Amino acid sequence: MAWYEGILLTWNTHLNAAAVGALLEEDSIELRIYNPSDSAKNFKENNRFTFSLTDDPYLFYKAALTGHDTIGFKELEEDEIETEGDFFYPKKAARVHLCEVLELNEVEIQDELGHSIVTNVSGHIIEKIGHGDYIQREDPHVDAMVHASRIHLAEKEYKKGLKEKIYKILKNQNDNLADKILKYIEGY
Repeated sequence: MAWYEGILLTWNTHLNAAAVGALLEEDSIELRIYNPSDSAKNFKENNRFTFSLTDDPYLFYKAALTGHDTIGFKELEEDEIETEGDFFYPKKAARVHLCEVLELNEVEIQDELGHSIVTNVSGHIIEKIGHGDYIQREDPHVDAMVHASRIHLAEKEYKKGLKEKIYKILKNQNDNLADKILKYIEGY
């Protein structure tokens, strides 16, 4: 299995987008969702979801750093969503995995972020759409956003280290997206 950073869409009473990492194999997917989260809530009510890879760092930003645990908040607008049968995925996705949950379990963990409850998701990939290029952690924006998406979970000392790491990653990135990421972490 290989690790990928992508956009998770889940739905129940509302559509939720989140940036998450996943282990992918030919027809299986493994996710680890920190709680509380709208994604974890939606998984309990609906066993269908999509995991998408993208080459658009702004799409990753919307999913990663907006709408933490805010039922009803739309990370993506309706005109940014595509459908395939009863599945939803971002229009700007390069590769889409249409999935269903095989197993869910919640566990309590203690890691560098502190004490957390995590929902482990094992799923089956029903279908794959697209073959386009996509960005991963090698892109400094994606790397910084992965770290920034954990900052609200982190305890004091680890939070300070995360901020320092994000500043270092974005040191030579002088653009609007880097500014948005840095503004986001200043709120913590």
